[in-house]
Amino acid sequence: LVQAKAEPGNIGKLQLSPTLQATTSNLLKEHGGIRPLFAEYFDEPKKDKVVYAKWQSEDGGRFHLKSNYNMIVEIDENEEIKIPDSFIWMTLYQIKQLLKDENLVSPHIRGIISAL
Repeated sequence: LVQAKAEPGNIGKLQLSPTLQATTSNLLKEHGGIRPLFAEYFDEPKKDKVVYAKWQSEDGGRFHLKSNYNMIVEIDENEEIKIPDSFIWMTLYQIKQLLKDENLVSPHIRGIISAL
């Protein structure tokens, strides 16, 4: 499940971003906001459902000592999930095909799928 997301710095368009992309303070609602969508799937996933879970550095040349915790979690295919219009289910193959277009797939997704 990926998200079409507009962020400062994107070159003229939306980028495909991870299902959940949030800071720890956002996840903990430290600033009084609402919890990001789908956060519950990453809180305490069943071990047999975690495909990938690792810390990766984020562009060490620009962000000194910054790292992101990346996860891929499977959900039961029979589970019904309400998906907002800005989200879409995509296969790994589809995402890789979109990598051929410049600036369409976010560096966060690129980092996550690099381990697959």
